[in-house]
Amino acid sequence: MDENTPAQDDEDDASVTPKQSDLVLVKEVSPANPNVGDVVTFSIKLSNVGPDPATGVSVEDYVPAGFSAIASISDAGTESGGTVSWSGLSVPVGADTKILTFQATVDAPTALPVNTPT
Repeated sequence: MDENTPAQDDEDDASVTPKQSDLVLVKEVSPANPNVGDVVTFSIKLSNVGPDPATGVSVEDYVPAGFSAIASISDAGTESGGTVSWSGLSVPVGADTKILTFQATVDAPTALPVNTPT
């Protein structure tokens, strides 16, 4: 019960200033015009325009239909049910400071365009 009594231990005048980060994600695929059966590399450029470093960052990318054999996932990422996930990432302030990648095989000619990671 708060009775606004200074002698009680539920009063405090400490202030908290949370850290702030502004993250930007850009996804690319290489080669841009693959054939069926080709292995492509998806790259997700993760930037932090600040003002503070970001910690504990998670990224999920839904692999578009028409791709299979997800492999070579960077930065200890995992794949489950067509979703590639990364967690516990640290992203310092600066452009293109973290690049996450994985590879996939093209199964269908309609597999592109690239979707947007979250």
